[in-house]
Amino acid sequence: MTTGARDGSGQRLARIADRDAAASDPDATAQQAMRDAGREPGANADPGSTGMRRHHPKVLLRQGIPVSTQGRSRACAHPNSGHHHDDDDRRSWTPALWTVRESASTDLRSCCAMDRHEQFRSAAIDRGIPQDEADKFADQLRFAIWAGPSGAGDEVVGQFGGLPELPAGMEWPGDEYPLPIIGSVDCAALPRAEGLDLPADGSLLFFLHHEEDIEEHPTTEFSRVLYVPAGTETEVASPPPGHDTRTFFMEPIPFLIPECRLTAWVQPVLPDWIERRDVQSESDAVKQLCELVDDLWPSQDRFCTLRIGGYCREIGGQDNPYAQMAFDGARSLLAADADTSVEERFRLQGEEEHRLIQEWVPLAQFPTNGEFYYGCFLIRSDDLAAQRFDQMRSFTMFTE
Repeated sequence: MTTGARDGSGQRLARIADRDAAASDPDATAQQAMRDAGREPGANADPGSTGMRRHHPKVLLRQGIPVSTQGRSRACAHPNSGHHHDDDDRRSWTPALWTVRESASTDLRSCCAMDRHEQFRSAAIDRGIPQDEADKFADQLRFAIWAGPSGAGDEVVGQFGGLPELPAGMEWPGDEYPLPIIGSVDCAALPRAEGLDLPADGSLLFFLHHEEDIEEHPTTEFSRVLYVPAGTETEVASPPPGHDTRTFFMEPIPFLIPECRLTAWVQPVLPDWIERRDVQSESDAVKQLCELVDDLWPSQDRFCTLRIGGYCREIGGQDNPYAQMAFDGARSLLAADADTSVEERFRLQGEEEHRLIQEWVPLAQFPTNGEFYYGCFLIRSDDLAAQRFDQMRSFTMFTE
């Protein structure tokens, strides 16, 4: 370990301190927030809003100021937050301005809980789509956090590769067989996505040895998610002995991935059956609803290296982790009844897969530094909410 302890997740990202310093001038902060949203200061101010100011929500959250969206039910959404396609990754979205009352007690995350879904339903009804059709489609629509290399002016939310910042005195995860670090994120800096109950602060660190992990599924021995609560004394870890330059894989790749700073944005994600739909035979309502998602969140052009939330991807033509888990579950259920018909086996497997999709969420999906390996960490939604990250299950997949 190197010396020089730091204070958990927030302080390692210098941009937080810079923004907090700027936020000490409320008027300047409000004006900058309006410029960030593409509006001139003073435009469309709420008349008669005594004791109220407009600020960027992330600045407010870090200052501990309660936020209210009263009268602005869809203020959290922005039309440029992007729409999911497997090979296209998108540009960061700028949150709309929020209305602040000093006496409000609404938490930022809870008041944002359904805003994008409500925006979608409202827009669908405005286009004359029956509400029951819009509701059924909205139940399939998820929102994920995507992260990719940061550029000039982007807010840094974590890093891909590099050296991890571990609690002081902690050994590199993996015991006798150190696990390569995939990356880390500062939970307080991440944008919020509906249905994704991440910690409000602290850091999440992801570790995976992809060559060992792919041998069995799901595994935990060769993967790890480490949560470091805010305020924990941390220090940047030194590489494990002998791992700074040596190659520990079948491929000629290093143990450490070069560090890349990440920025993040919220991304709408649709399930594969909608993405692969037959546009010639689909109903008019489904076609209109898919077009609506594209209109509300147009496609962006941005490279993504880490996905949190949404649905599991299908990589290399193989079954996704949901299907693999469903197959294993159905096989164990049918082991005692060898006379079960093929049709019944498929029906049970389909029911099990549907249940898993509802209960499990991708905690992280990412390319590895191996040419043919892709990582996926899954966790039950209730385990995520309770921060039981030791319950994560890892699936490493071949990309071909």
